[in-house]
Amino acid sequence: MVWGRWSGIHKGKLSFNSTGNELFFNPEKDFFYSEWITISLSKGIKNEGGDHLDHGYTWNFWIKSMTGSLDLTRTSTIEIRQPGEGWIQTYGTYAGDLDGDGWSDFIVPNEIPNDICVFLNNGNGEYNSFSVFQISNCDIPGRNEGMDFNLDGLMDFAVGNSTIDIVAVFIGDGNGGFIFKSKVNVGSHPRQIAAGDVNNAGR
Repeated sequence: MVWGRWSGIHKGKLSFNSTGNELFFNPEKDFFYSEWITISLSKGIKNEGGDHLDHGYTWNFWIKSMTGSLDLTRTSTIEIRQPGEGWIQTYGTYAGDLDGDGWSDFIVPNEIPNDICVFLNNGNGEYNSFSVFQISNCDIPGRNEGMDFNLDGLMDFAVGNSTIDIVAVFIGDGNGGFIFKSKVNVGSHPRQIAAGDVNNAGR
């Protein structure tokens, strides 16, 4: 698996060098500048004799960033409140390419009223509208992470809940839509979450 922190799963072509001891991956699309990349080889990989790898391998690297001045200019303010909606309380945002068009979208969890808002980039760096997805039987969502949890090549999303002991998992449809999939019991009041292949299984 080749995974970009913001660009998602990368498809591409594999090739070997002439001696067969180096493997090359040529991605179909570019990574984002400054992106954290994860490469994971599953222990399920077999050789020609049918033997599995003894264990998997995972490593990471950063994509080089362009030079910048660090002078930041606010270009717009994005409204998160729905028309007629009262008090909301937002905590944390995940940015990633949710619909595979090469542009950064983002997901905003709202501790109040217990939902997530999904903003899709229109291709000009603007976010003109958003979709709202409810989190059933959860409370004060906030800590979050994007990842392809079911290995279908599409961005999924997980969000922790401060006052109850679960992480809610949403499966993405590749178009910016999400389906509430499951709740995972994680212990007392998760304050932060992270996603990664911790047992080198390729998942």
